[in-house]
Amino acid sequence: VRYGAQLAAISMVLVAARYGGRGHGRHLMDHVLTEAGDATVFLNATGYGRPLYDKLGFVPVGTTYTHVGRLIRSAGPAGSRPATPGDLTEILALDTEVNGADRTHLLQRLPGFAEQLRVVERRGVISGYAGAWRNVDNVHIGPVIAETTNDATTLIADLAEMIRGPVRLDL
Repeated sequence: VRYGAQLAAISMVLVAARYGGRGHGRHLMDHVLTEAGDATVFLNATGYGRPLYDKLGFVPVGTTYTHVGRLIRSAGPAGSRPATPGDLTEILALDTEVNGADRTHLLQRLPGFAEQLRVVERRGVISGYAGAWRNVDNVHIGPVIAETTNDATTLIADLAEMIRGPVRLDL
């Protein structure tokens, strides 16, 4: 959701299938859109949510691809390290720079939500971070925020190294 010059992301709006068709998703989206006011709102829609978003006036601008499977790391030492509580300030600053919005309210919860949270450090400064959290039948890697593609690849590979079972990446 873009508030003036700031951007904030809606992570997910999900309604359990057994509650589908009762207007819960519409109610949640109406609330978000009211809060956003005249701001620009963008989201990633699944096939399930797409009809609602179409009715609300959203238009497609791109595609996200979901990949699920085993991720096998190539040989080599880890290029990232586990995040510590002392890293949160730098993680917040990097995230704000990349996303153009202060997402402190979300990221403060990430260490407790994620099974793993890792950072890449270059020249004594955190240049990337990523988390992994258990989904129903896989482990989702994300968010991934990195200065370079190599750092993003390193974070994903290092997280995947610790995961037993399928990994999910949304690209």
